[in-house]
Amino acid sequence: LISNVRGRGLFIAFDLPDGESRNRFRSLLWDKHFATLACGPASVRFRPALTFSRENVDEACDKLSDAMKEWKK
Repeated sequence: LISNVRGRGLFIAFDLPDGESRNRFRSLLWDKHFATLACGPASVRFRPALTFSRENVDEACDKLSDAMKEWKK
């Protein structure tokens, strides 16, 4: 479902099948207090704060995983 993962460091992105899927996924993340950016016709971009902890990364991964499970339903 996710394709074309790209980027380096904090500037990463990936594609979803279409814009509608991307928007739904972003909405699920927003409800979990995880802000993302839309880019192009179907891409999601991350722009985290410049300072963050390992706990912040773990929390973000958990939120992404939870949103993926909901999105696939």
